[in-house]
Amino acid sequence: MTKRKKVSRRKSKQTEQLSIMIPQDRSLITVILDATPSSWGHRSIIRDSNDKTRAKAGKTSAGPAKFVAVISSTLVFLLAFSCLHRENCAVVIGVAGNETAIPYPWKGGENSLSSTMHDQAEMGGKVNARLLRDGVRLGVTELIARCDGKMS
Repeated sequence: MTKRKKVSRRKSKQTEQLSIMIPQDRSLITVILDATPSSWGHRSIIRDSNDKTRAKAGKTSAGPAKFVAVISSTLVFLLAFSCLHRENCAVVIGVAGNETAIPYPWKGGENSLSSTMHDQAEMGGKVNARLLRDGVRLGVTELIARCDGKMS
């Protein structure tokens, strides 16, 4: 009986070693942000009206969400996703009216899609929090500006 116990212990150690050696699959997440100015402007008017009504009743704001809050929450979500596995990747696609853009990874930037696609060593690189934040904010701002320019 002692031999069986030793064998089962060996098997469990081997199983543990194998599970450590097997790499986990990395994942890609794609987030599509609708940044259409007319939609968010309408939501802002509704929010301001609701906030005034709720303030008179002594209550706090209940939404709808502001665009800045949606961007911040999206960034937090993407950073949390990137923490699940060191090689997880994220792509953010922005849409505003008839305009589209990829704010992250920033074109030509340190973690750009072009470098990722052509350099296998870069593929699956860590999501850089600063580049993610700056890329999404700048990219969405430029996208909205392009959309406003065509609407005017």
